[in-house]
Amino acid sequence: DIDVKEESFLDISMVDESADLVISMDALLHVGPDRQRRAMKEAARILRPGGWIIFSDIMEEEVLADATKMQPIYDRINLTKMGTVSNYRKTLEDLGFTEFSAELFSENIPTHYASILEVLTEKGKSFGISDAYTAKASKGLDMWKTNAPGNIAWGFVAAQKTKKVEI
Repeated sequence: DIDVKEESFLDISMVDESADLVISMDALLHVGPDRQRRAMKEAARILRPGGWIIFSDIMEEEVLADATKMQPIYDRINLTKMGTVSNYRKTLEDLGFTEFSAELFSENIPTHYASILEVLTEKGKSFGISDAYTAKASKGLDMWKTNAPGNIAWGFVAAQKTKKVEI
């Protein structure tokens, strides 16, 4: 059976050890590193032994190419820091996860944001998007496209819960 939950990953309504798989797509970045740890604790709580967490996320590179280019990104998402692959690895290992893997496709970020910007510019009006919103979003998308290389990582993380850890 598949049970799709659309709720906060910071406070999941499921009982302990009741899920075999937790999936998140590009959402964890929006809560920042401290609450990302809380989300990982919730995943550990609801996963059965042997269960997996699999997610994609936009993260900060371990070593920044140009730290000054991060401030506009932090400002855009209302954070002072973003998670990293090593943050996720440590948190998940501390929570009893092993079989950790991360596959990054960071080189696709500028192309991705450029494509969104192109569609927004070409079709925004036909979707009922206001000129004011289009202008603001365009500025933000262009900033992500420009500042991402060497600073932002994007990819998939997977880990298996193999140990019970008291949370």
